[in-house]
Amino acid sequence: ICFLYLMHVVNLARSVPVRFPALNPPRTVQELVVRYLSETKQDDLLPILALINRDWCYGVRMSRFHDLTLSPYTERAGLADIFREADVCRCVRYLCINGCLRDEGMIVNGIANHTWLNELLPVVNNICTHALVEDLRLISLSWGDIHIEIRAALRSLVSVRALTINDVDF
Repeated sequence: ICFLYLMHVVNLARSVPVRFPALNPPRTVQELVVRYLSETKQDDLLPILALINRDWCYGVRMSRFHDLTLSPYTERAGLADIFREADVCRCVRYLCINGCLRDEGMIVNGIANHTWLNELLPVVNNICTHALVEDLRLISLSWGDIHIEIRAALRSLVSVRALTINDVDF
């Protein structure tokens, strides 16, 4: 009787749709190993794995460039060089743009200082063109003060499954 009841519960569970399916489950052994090393904080081994061959390099890139947060404090010097390649841009799945408007000096004469974001226009354009961003977060921004090309690029993201807007002035 217990077995029949358990089978009934399992069948009911199968008929219930998954509310939030897992995003990008690992597909290859390389991705599983890289994810395990990342989750166990053994990131120092990832560059070594990337040298093995192209498959391992792709797995390491997916781990390293999965999440990208842009803020006024982001080191912008080498960012344009890194995200120039379409292969690297395709790895970005989570994009967060945090304007940090609550920080001192970010609002000058009543106008939000988003000049740092204008410097990242090539990066944002490349990511929006090549990446399948699934989670987009816009935090502490003044939408009207953002460069029109960046706004257009962000609106062109068609793969976004989760959008978070927090403290954004429209």
